[in-house]
Amino acid sequence: MVKERGLNATYERMSVGDVDNPDVSTIMAYWEALRGGRLAPPWAAFDWSEIPTHCIQNVTVVDVSPDPFDFIYRFWGTNLAQGQKQEMTGYSVRALKPREEGVSIFNQFAEVCEARKPIVFRSSVKGWMQVDLVGIALRMPFSDDGKDVSHIVSCVDFQQAYSVLELSLDDPWSRVDTD
Repeated sequence: MVKERGLNATYERMSVGDVDNPDVSTIMAYWEALRGGRLAPPWAAFDWSEIPTHCIQNVTVVDVSPDPFDFIYRFWGTNLAQGQKQEMTGYSVRALKPREEGVSIFNQFAEVCEARKPIVFRSSVKGWMQVDLVGIALRMPFSDDGKDVSHIVSCVDFQQAYSVLELSLDDPWSRVDTD
């Protein structure tokens, strides 16, 4: 018999000021400059050339779908694709594997939509090997109408976690043979 490994995905909010990551600070400063006095900058104002090149591979962009409420990845950075061994561009966050991580990230995006301001999340995924993979994500809202969040740009730092455990959730090592 083969049993799927059990996972626990949790997250907590952090203050942007508590994050000691120069890339997060740079991208947050860019967002603030774009925002001006508005609730959030419009997506049309976003300029990839303003993001440090080495950061782009750790960025995600989701389109917010109001009905049904969902988040669809418009962009999924190459470091994320390599580290998580999945490409999410064009897919709902609900399709993210492991499922528990997808639910956790869906909830983070929903919190950003409700708060209508940038939030830093510290995420933790603990697997069957009891290895705690920890990362941070700065999630910043964009608003096309000045009222509702239409896009969320995230700067994600899970690189230390990826180097600790380089296992795909779909590879043979991700299952435990109980026979």
